[in-house]
Amino acid sequence: TYHFPYPVSQGTLHHIFKGGWLWVIPFNNHPQATNPLCSIGLQLDPRIYPQRNDLSPEAEFYEFIERFPSIKAQLKDAKPVRDWMRVERLQYSANHIVGDRYALLAHAAGFIDPLYSKGLYVTHASIFLMADLLIKAKQTGDYSATAFAPLETMTLNYINMHDRLVASSFKSWSNYKLWSAYSVLWLLGAYLEYVRLVINRMRAKNRADYIELMRPH
Repeated sequence: TYHFPYPVSQGTLHHIFKGGWLWVIPFNNHPQATNPLCSIGLQLDPRIYPQRNDLSPEAEFYEFIERFPSIKAQLKDAKPVRDWMRVERLQYSANHIVGDRYALLAHAAGFIDPLYSKGLYVTHASIFLMADLLIKAKQTGDYSATAFAPLETMTLNYINMHDRLVASSFKSWSNYKLWSAYSVLWLLGAYLEYVRLVINRMRAKNRADYIELMRPH
């Protein structure tokens, strides 16, 4: 209908609503796939939907989706293949991530609601920068926290940015028009970021140029 290059059903589905969202991620999303399972998870703002400790995770999940007939219909034949899990505290972050001769990678430094799947991106960016800093440390013999300070700055900035991005999304879901405007803002930022990556790769004559172009300013 919309002339997309692939069916929307082959991608990740987000059900969004005031105070939360639910994902459905099919693993058999291409013709050669052999995994018939889906990943399903529900994220809720506990200030709006306090945790129901009087219910099991399964009972709490199905009681919640009773609010949404379309979600209930989609999952009516779903059968769990693993034990139900309830995570009381998903988000965390550190104040400092580097010290003398040690550094934390992205998920050890912090984790934010996985709405935009930023974890892999931040992990890639932090490893890329850490590799550059390790090469320099090998040459200078300086493995101090000061030498690795750029890694801390970049990683914590990414975590804070992701936190603001997700928090503003949760706020916007209470109003469809607000979310429509905010989603355009998010997509604009995402595409401009992609364009920057491509342009910098084209401009860079060598690895050193690319590292300098990608370094936060």
